[in-house]
Amino acid sequence: MRVDSPAGFVKAAQSHSVCLVIANPEERARLLAPCMKSYTEQISGQAPIEEILGALQAATLFSAGRISVWIDDADKLSKQHVEQIIPYLARTETHILLGANGKTPLTKHVEKVGLIFDLSDEKPWDKEKRLGFTIQQYIRDAYKSIEPDLVGLLIGSSFAEIDKLIAYVGDRSHIDRSDIAAIINPPKREETMWKIAENIVWEAKHETIEEGLLMLFLAAMQSVLTTGLKLALLIEENVPRDTWETYLPKMWPKTIDKRALQARQFGPGYFRKGLDTILEANRLVKLVSVKERALVDLVQLKIYPS
Repeated sequence: MRVDSPAGFVKAAQSHSVCLVIANPEERARLLAPCMKSYTEQISGQAPIEEILGALQAATLFSAGRISVWIDDADKLSKQHVEQIIPYLARTETHILLGANGKTPLTKHVEKVGLIFDLSDEKPWDKEKRLGFTIQQYIRDAYKSIEPDLVGLLIGSSFAEIDKLIAYVGDRSHIDRSDIAAIINPPKREETMWKIAENIVWEAKHETIEEGLLMLFLAAMQSVLTTGLKLALLIEENVPRDTWETYLPKMWPKTIDKRALQARQFGPGYFRKGLDTILEANRLVKLVSVKERALVDLVQLKIYPS
């Protein structure tokens, strides 16, 4: 059985002996924690198979009630080891919790007898919506409030960081923008650089970068220009709009529509010219000693639509 929401998983997990969460380590730990019973034996899927089987056998033999065995990194299990674990999946006296970063051979077996919550194929916009709701609920459970438009500033932060934010607020019941600025880590350099690249490619804004980030800048520019070229070609080739998400799976539908208007105006030639410029810039970096600021300015000068 599969569920499509965190709340649905936590509720349904109480009546299933085997539960599998496919997500990043922090998210699966948070989701599996409420499912634990009287005692939990946590073991890595990378541990020797003898240790894993020993934990499962002990839980079966000595449980007065239902005992949980948490096998994390289950996607690291070999097919041979999976076959040795499968017989334990149908034993209702043991509550087996499985965590994985991605698909595992155990998936099809758990689907028959247990519960699966899989975030590996989640769309970016669905993930942002889910994380926003989860963060807001997490803050509400700590008896604090936050404006909905500020929740987006916390997406990407760990729950440890959010706990620090809640502690920083102290006796106050409301979290404001200044609290977030004081506690939560500033945006990652990669995210900032992608925003700079988008400003240059789509908005023709002149930008500067920090010293030492030239290669990251060129990589971000190449990525944004490649996406723009894909979009321009979809328009030029009259590919049906309802299929574009297949070619651009990481873009929000609203963003696709916005950029499509610009891509139609620019045309494929604009993006090809930009990619040629980035290729030349990468070549120059390898062949000669160049000043980063001068090269960044030159790239922008050549890319801007005339």
